[in-house]
Amino acid sequence: MALSGSVDFTANREQMVTAALRICNVAGTGQTPSAEDMADGVQALNMMIKAWQADGLQLFARRRVSLLLEKNVSKYTLSTTGSYATYSENLNETAIRVAGLTSDTVIEIDTTIGMTAGDYIAIILDDGTLHKTTIASVTDSDTVVITTGLASAAAIDNRVWWFTTKVARPLRVLQSFLRDSANVDTMISVISQDEYWALSTKTNDGRVNQVYYDPQYAAGYLYVWPQTDSVTSTLELIIQKSFDDLDASTNNVEFPSEWLNAIKFNLALMLSYEIGLPGSFIDRLEKRAFMEKSVLLSYDQENSSLFFQPERHG
Repeated sequence: MALSGSVDFTANREQMVTAALRICNVAGTGQTPSAEDMADGVQALNMMIKAWQADGLQLFARRRVSLLLEKNVSKYTLSTTGSYATYSENLNETAIRVAGLTSDTVIEIDTTIGMTAGDYIAIILDDGTLHKTTIASVTDSDTVVITTGLASAAAIDNRVWWFTTKVARPLRVLQSFLRDSANVDTMISVISQDEYWALSTKTNDGRVNQVYYDPQYAAGYLYVWPQTDSVTSTLELIIQKSFDDLDASTNNVEFPSEWLNAIKFNLALMLSYEIGLPGSFIDRLEKRAFMEKSVLLSYDQENSSLFFQPERHG
């Protein structure tokens, strides 16, 4: 038996809309939908996927984010233009190789492999603060030029982080923990708005042990308590990410392949109302769409152990 050895099947925006329009008998097999039908389908697809974020159960939409902590900061902005936070797999680390002096822009580090001009870079300084800037250029395998000179000295072995893209606004923060320089993790509490505002002075310094997340329209705001007294640890967040917009016809839907059928039938259902298809057709389609999505929501849950223990009295 010959197998492909490939498991990366997916579908792009145009393919998904075309498939849904075929179900609605708007496009025949092998036909290309009109520009108007395609535009309506694209709008409906984006709106549906955004609405599905509210289900909140998609394991594939959970990601780990690393946030670089700063002294005297209790509120961090999580957006593509906000604080220094990125998906954890994209955060790289090295160290100072030759001590840097105040105002230095040419920094010698252990390695520049993977660095490119425009990347974000953060350097721990000797005064215990974090110097944040961008990479202007990479000179060689251990020398990098930064855009803004060091605010103070940086000793040999001080940590250096860099990454390319900041994280977009998360929908929710599900869990959080501190990761120290030895990669030892300590769980911290994710609390509610009421619990955060009931805390004492927000500008106290110490080891972060509680966070509150406020997801606003364009950005999310993460509040920490107390403010960190050390920038050597990163704050790790388990988040529910926002699904990417389908801006181009070749953009793939940000779902695993097992979700494609559910997307197709549910999109067809949305379009059937707008097209004005017969009620009997919509009823049949609604049952199929509901079944397809229900199966996926039941499947897309984490396996975990459940323990029972007798209650003892006396």
